[in-house]
Amino acid sequence: MALLMGRNALALALEDRGAAAGSGTRRPHGVREDDGVALVLPRSDATWIHREMEGVATCARAVPGPVGAIALASATPFRRIRARAGRGVKTPAGFELTGVCFAQVPREDDGDADDGDANRGHALYVATAPTPAEAAERAAGLARLDALAAHDEAVAAFLEDVRIRTGGERADKALAWAAFSGWSLVTRDAHGLGVWAGLPWFRDNWGRDTFIALPGILLATGRFEEAREVIETFAARQNLDGASPEHGRVPNRWRGPDDVIYNTADGTPWLVREIWDLARRTGDRGFLLGMKPFVDRALDADRHAVVEMRG
Repeated sequence: MALLMGRNALALALEDRGAAAGSGTRRPHGVREDDGVALVLPRSDATWIHREMEGVATCARAVPGPVGAIALASATPFRRIRARAGRGVKTPAGFELTGVCFAQVPREDDGDADDGDANRGHALYVATAPTPAEAAERAAGLARLDALAAHDEAVAAFLEDVRIRTGGERADKALAWAAFSGWSLVTRDAHGLGVWAGLPWFRDNWGRDTFIALPGILLATGRFEEAREVIETFAARQNLDGASPEHGRVPNRWRGPDDVIYNTADGTPWLVREIWDLARRTGDRGFLLGMKPFVDRALDADRHAVVEMRG
């Protein structure tokens, strides 16, 4: 399973092993038993809409709440089936199990099939959007692009770039995967690059959390260009209202121009600290000079606030 955070989607890969035949039955020669998976999805009374979109099978429906709609898509034909939770498995309130069963496909002879394709199995994409049609198009687009394979390549490239060496192979791998786990929270939206504070409840860019985490997630791993973009993006959101008690601060949380809060006392000092940390690591004097107006404004506003409070 892969969370495609940059695309707000989920991808699941099923191994192509085939299910065991039931008692008293025999598998037809050359045919694989259906492979399937059970998903926990939002409960809804809306009807599933099944469509084939440019060779990709999709089904979508509206769901309650802000999500709007959810869709499933795969390049392999599939059908929904009734799913039942096993013993001791509880489905959360407001959710239900949805079974997905992939169509039977004739098994190629070993001599004619490519080993990579034969072992690849099925990929199922889950996407959301305001409407079922939009969700289906997003999920189908991921299937057409083979987004799971692209994700796997990006993960492999990231791990290859990690240059942390301890002298122990297992420790090196653990640190590389820890670095990737942090980097997976670095996400881009319509307003720029940021670092999510956490999942599932903090899927936002929080200033304080971002700049506490940035040294380990981006600087220690050598991802300086991304660190610079995150810093510059947040600096551009500085409160410029001289009459505001939050003048000079960067947001505590940013969801968009119309949904921003500045209620953090130390988020701005953390950002100033990371400006210096990045410049010290890269020697980028131009970046440091470019950040000077932001830093001057933040310090002047803070000094003014202290004087106003203490006289």
